[in-house]
Amino acid sequence: MNKLKKILACMIITLGILYLPEIHANASTVTIDEATFPDSCVRKFAQEQDVNKDGVLSDEERNIVDYALWDWYTAAAYGVDGSHLIDFTGMQNFPKITKVRLQLGCKVNGKEIYWNYKASNLFQCFPHVKQLSIVSFGTKSIELSGESNTLEALDISFENEILKTGEVVCKMYAPNIKEIDITGNISTKSYSLGKCFPKAKYIYLYDTNVGKSGTLDGFQDIETLFISGKKVTDMNLSFLSGITIHRLEIEKTKISKLDMAPLRKTKLNVLDIDNCPIKKLMLLPLKNTGIVSLSISNCYITSLNLKEVSNKTLTTLSIINCPLKKLDVSPLKNTLETLYVGDRQQFYTKYREVYKKTKFTTLDLSMMKKLKEVYGSGAGSIKTVRLKNPKKHVRVKTLQELHLYGTKIKSIDVSGLTKLKKLYVGNCTTKCNINKCTKLEELGIINRGTTDLSLKSKSLKHLQYRGGKVKKLSVKKCPKLYAVTIRGTKAKSLDFKGNKNLLYLSIYNSNIGKVVYPKVKKADWRYEYKIQDKRFSSDPITNAEESGIFTYEHYLGGYNINQVKTVDISAWKRLSSAMKKRQLANGYKFVMKQYTPRRIIINKKLRSSDKKWIRAVAKKIKAKVIMW
Repeated sequence: MNKLKKILACMIITLGILYLPEIHANASTVTIDEATFPDSCVRKFAQEQDVNKDGVLSDEERNIVDYALWDWYTAAAYGVDGSHLIDFTGMQNFPKITKVRLQLGCKVNGKEIYWNYKASNLFQCFPHVKQLSIVSFGTKSIELSGESNTLEALDISFENEILKTGEVVCKMYAPNIKEIDITGNISTKSYSLGKCFPKAKYIYLYDTNVGKSGTLDGFQDIETLFISGKKVTDMNLSFLSGITIHRLEIEKTKISKLDMAPLRKTKLNVLDIDNCPIKKLMLLPLKNTGIVSLSISNCYITSLNLKEVSNKTLTTLSIINCPLKKLDVSPLKNTLETLYVGDRQQFYTKYREVYKKTKFTTLDLSMMKKLKEVYGSGAGSIKTVRLKNPKKHVRVKTLQELHLYGTKIKSIDVSGLTKLKKLYVGNCTTKCNINKCTKLEELGIINRGTTDLSLKSKSLKHLQYRGGKVKKLSVKKCPKLYAVTIRGTKAKSLDFKGNKNLLYLSIYNSNIGKVVYPKVKKADWRYEYKIQDKRFSSDPITNAEESGIFTYEHYLGGYNINQVKTVDISAWKRLSSAMKKRQLANGYKFVMKQYTPRRIIINKKLRSSDKKWIRAVAKKIKAKVIMW
């Protein structure tokens, strides 16, 4: 018996050796003809890959192609004329293609042509595709059918504005897909998206019409679900009950009611509702989900009971531009770390807008035990921010950032906030006490009512002032001051001689007659100065726009002086090239009229070569040089 087995094994090996060359030969070459590539456009694509133009595709020629791109330009080159559905039969002979992008439009002889593809065999033609992107420019229907076990990411969109009625007919099955990104309506002929893509983790549906019962059933576990669209009038969340979902975003819909009871059995971490006409919202179903971040913006909610989510997990709350007459955050005193009632202010930029729907006038933070950041720029109704409650003998002590530009706050005392690093307050502020703020680094004030602004801080590095009442502005007791921007002041002169770390200065005011420059300790000017806040790069619950490093763009050049009559540089006895370029001339803007002083005061002990250079510059800009 063993001998017979050995004989049979030898025969099989021999037959394999005999037939292997023939099988290999058949697999290694593909003839470019109508039988293999029935569609003339696809045949043209194949001919483009035939490097040696022998009419046959070798292994090497086929395996080098990993991306099938039929866009606005290449489709025209392949002969697409819009007269028929493109049949991609034959593309399966390119086994390395894992990425396919079809833009269903092209321009032929100056005329826009819209085309479509044969959907019934698309995934047979691309059996190894992992990423599929389809963009319609004129075709009103995109169909997906068949099955793909390799597809991981799907992106479909209707680009042309006239295709507002464009629909996706989805009748396919892709069990391994991870991300879906669809812009457009889902046809009533479609299967439930959850049944088509049961294991999808990231689902983004823009300008869509889903939401009603049954349209999203079948998803198993979701990381992120994003839904927007004015055709969404009803949102049934029952399909989420009992499954894992971490992030749910609903925006720009016409939903007026939202029953969140199905979320009770989920593990929802982030809920973001924006620009929906919702008037009432019950938060109790979220209490035990592990909710970390709750955001409600641009809705019509008039009251909110935060006791319903007073759990141990909610750390970020955002309530922006909603007509709440009262906002009580004290139920979250043991967990809340970040509060948004407006915008996060960027240094050296104006607040973006005033939120007119906001109604509450008082923001009581005195009970908060872990609150670190409050962003309220643009919340125009706020008149009072309560940081302490003498009757209850409590005060907030943990605040590091307080952003209140664009509010009606007249007076604020932050002297007890020893951990405060950033403070922005205005537009009506007349009193601002920053004593004992030993860690304060950024300060922004708008329309300070007093005529005398004398700051004293050993930690302050960045100062922004806007307003027209201050006649005296002194920062000489701020030794670490690094960047200053001033707009609209009645001060006749500004003396920065003692600020030897001041590398960036911007002044936009025609009233200032004289500015005294410091001799900086280390003249390490850069052309563009930025502050980077790396907190946003590591925060797992910020949205896509904030996922990168958040940057405050400050100053281009060094000193940016607009319409100042006299510049005093007498602190310098020797001018470095960096000083000339960045502090004195701000790059080469000295030649521009609005940056040109009438007088330049220099030290009489300035070295002769520098005096010669100054006189040459002064002659060019018609300024007078004065020795001091």
